[in-house]
Amino acid sequence: MRARHALIFLLLLIVLTSIRFADPIRETYIGMAVQEVGGRPYLVLQEKETFSIFAPVGEAQLEGWKPVFDSRLGYVFGTFELSKSEGEIKPGLGLFFEDRFAVLDVSSEGKNGTPALAHGLDWPPETAAELGGKVYCFGAKLDAQPDADAGAKPANKSDGVLKAARLDAAKWIEVPGAALSDFHFGKGEKPGFWLHSVAVGGKIAVIWRTIEFNQTVGLNVEGQRMAGEGDTWISVFDGEKFSTPLALKLPAGNLSVREAGGRLAFTLQTRAGKTGSTENEAGRVETWSVGLDGSAKFVEGIAPGNSRLGLFAFIAAERFQYKGGDYVLRSTWQRFEALRKNEVEKWVAVPGGGNGLPVFTLEHWLYIALGFCAATVLFGAGLAFVRRRKTLALLEKVQTHELLAPLGMRAGACVLDWAVVLAATIAAAHFDSERFIDILPSPLDLPYAPFMLCALGYYVCFEWLSGTTPGKFAMGLCVSMDDGQRAGLWPVFVRNLLGLYERHPLYILMIAAPMLLFSPRRQRLGDLLSRTVVVQRRGLERVRAQLDAALAAKKSAVSELFGKDDGGKTG
Repeated sequence: MRARHALIFLLLLIVLTSIRFADPIRETYIGMAVQEVGGRPYLVLQEKETFSIFAPVGEAQLEGWKPVFDSRLGYVFGTFELSKSEGEIKPGLGLFFEDRFAVLDVSSEGKNGTPALAHGLDWPPETAAELGGKVYCFGAKLDAQPDADAGAKPANKSDGVLKAARLDAAKWIEVPGAALSDFHFGKGEKPGFWLHSVAVGGKIAVIWRTIEFNQTVGLNVEGQRMAGEGDTWISVFDGEKFSTPLALKLPAGNLSVREAGGRLAFTLQTRAGKTGSTENEAGRVETWSVGLDGSAKFVEGIAPGNSRLGLFAFIAAERFQYKGGDYVLRSTWQRFEALRKNEVEKWVAVPGGGNGLPVFTLEHWLYIALGFCAATVLFGAGLAFVRRRKTLALLEKVQTHELLAPLGMRAGACVLDWAVVLAATIAAAHFDSERFIDILPSPLDLPYAPFMLCALGYYVCFEWLSGTTPGKFAMGLCVSMDDGQRAGLWPVFVRNLLGLYERHPLYILMIAAPMLLFSPRRQRLGDLLSRTVVVQRRGLERVRAQLDAALAAKKSAVSELFGKDDGGKTG
């Protein structure tokens, strides 16, 4: 291996390793919920692998937050209040995990030693409420298969059965006969904070939405964001069974629910990309009043949709009472903003309302990604500038437009080749298309291992053995060294190792497109480092024929010259 090749390989290894250890998903939240315990609100924040609990501070009104439990391991499925002791479990803030639950004494300021207990259910509880002095929890048993004798179709992954259980002496006992089979919520795993239950009118209203896990710049960057896209469903539980669910038409977004005057008060953070319910203002915070009969009416708009914190729009909002005041806390999953209703019934921003809460800086990762793209393009431009005087041997024989591959033909070849690679990946392993919009791709995430192996093997094998790929062949293109010779294994490997990233949908715009537009030989960075070029097959055949003819003429001339010299000596 030449020193130049070793240096290139070392640089690639450093870059890929650096990206692997850069984990921007740790710079964002997954969910938030405000749970009242003993008349005081507590904020539960869910991160990738940990959760934290915060309590509000301030003598007369909200002035910020302080941590009660910070960075505890676990994925919280939901919260509830336990108002009185149940066996050995003391009152406090209840948390549901996938296979266990815990009740924390939030008054102990983080010194709680209460162990987590197995809930003993074959479905994960999501929420709980009190009815008739008993605490009931609710959750969905997903992928439930219907009775084969009934002739029903198998359930979808997003379908399931809504279940209920009662807390009795520190044990959850499933309520017999309490099962709602007409239950649909959306796609994804481990939703978190999506199922709500509120005691109202001597019953418990269980609320859920058809949800969608949505990312703006990618799962590996933002984390698992949840947004309500479809109908809002309400089923009433009377302690024994569920009522037939009612569907409500509400704007898309995330919601929180509480009881107010015998009705349900919904606080809804509408989605920035969706049209709002009134005045066509998407992204604002709204309140709705909903009855158990399904009646719903818009109450007020709390905050405008055009306000932002940093680069991101608001994702979720929670409404709560503190020191006799009415508050809304909303978040971009990066930073927080608190609003308060003042004496004239107007919502105003609370100075320092987010003080004490973790401030994530995902924007910095985005700037780093843009800087990385800019640096890559500048490096490629500098490399092309250094080699500007080394004239491409092929261009000495034919016109540029007859030889270099047009951008449209290269784009068509790329689409065809990607279709083949994606089909092979789907056949070989599960394929998650969401990974293909991450800002900072990791070699283990994007392109993730099955796709990486399929793509690298596909491009390297075809270009090394035949000088082209099926997509390039269909477009009449092939890969050649910049001196017209056939590309060997190492150049093909280098150009396609970088190609895994340069063909990435985002980096096509940020890196590959500028290089192809401004490079005199239409070479992307992988081509510059491997000294390869994508050309039209017919033009290359003409050039090679001309080179062969020129070489044959040169050999003939040399032969004649030596023949004359020899004749002179022997004559």
